[in-house]
Amino acid sequence: MLLRKELEYLEKFAGHDWNREYIKKGIMRTSFLFKKIAEYIPLENKRLLDLGCGMGNVSILGSKYSSYIVGLDILIEALKITKWRVDLRQIKGVHLVNGDALKLPFIDETFDLVIA
Repeated sequence: MLLRKELEYLEKFAGHDWNREYIKKGIMRTSFLFKKIAEYIPLENKRLLDLGCGMGNVSILGSKYSSYIVGLDILIEALKITKWRVDLRQIKGVHLVNGDALKLPFIDETFDLVIA
């Protein structure tokens, strides 16, 4: 779940279509996604790419399942928010990269799973 400090911070950056319920539902959907994936694929030793990581929900929630996640986003401001959230939660193994999804800065077969 979201920390209160985290939720307040995210709401500052939320557009007109964002509110607490929208943010919470996104977190619940992402949690459900990882639970379902983990039922079929053991993720603990897998390298995950969060393509278009935005404010980091997938990277943060995925860190419960995998010890190596790369969050890629083209927007520096989104990466700053994700970094703040990762640091707040003291999460290890989440690495953030500024880059374009159409020109990935990784060699082929770097990741075992890509979530976009």
